[in-house]
Amino acid sequence: MKNDYIVCVCGDASRAAYLIKGEKNVLFDAGMAYSADKMIENIKRELGDRPLDAVLLSHSHYDHISGVPFLRKEWPDLVVYGSAYAKKILEKPSAKKTMRELSDAAAQGAGLTKAPDYRDEDLVVDKVVKEGDILDFGDHKITVFETPGHTKCSLSYMVDHDVIFASETVGVTTSEVYMPCYLVGYQMSLDAVEKLRHAGAKRIFITHVGILTPEDAGTALLP
Repeated sequence: MKNDYIVCVCGDASRAAYLIKGEKNVLFDAGMAYSADKMIENIKRELGDRPLDAVLLSHSHYDHISGVPFLRKEWPDLVVYGSAYAKKILEKPSAKKTMRELSDAAAQGAGLTKAPDYRDEDLVVDKVVKEGDILDFGDHKITVFETPGHTKCSLSYMVDHDVIFASETVGVTTSEVYMPCYLVGYQMSLDAVEKLRHAGAKRIFITHVGILTPEDAGTALLP
């Protein structure tokens, strides 16, 4: 299966939002608030008049989820999937306050005054998924893996045994450079990497990097 059904639609240089096109259109992670308008523009360019149907959250860090409220405004019927722990975090006022502060800091780093405003009630997980769940999006079946290590709420997703969208638990890597990203557990991160190595995918998406073949990734991530 070719990768032409997967497109980077990030509104900034983070490479943290990828569109999976098909009978249903699914976004892996939602990027940052300050660049959400550009992300939405990129999605619309790919989909035309077709809707965005779902968002798969890898974890609850602001640079992966703060675009969600803007996506909801554009496509009110979309469904946001995430872990039970991510849902719990996003129900906490203190967490949402931190998301706003970090979003504003990111915007200022990009030369803006602050991130655009949004409704807190739109930054939520609609449907909880767990290890082994298979999400049916018509011509694409997506399998869920629990991969804690970067965060307790980290999930990875495999599309049709073709591409694994790995959580940041596996680190940020190419064939030459590896930067570990375990924040809550070293051993659980190693376990997550081993789990994904043997999931049966042909390629792996590394957040903030892109989609790697076995030649690109090396045997540490793909057998």
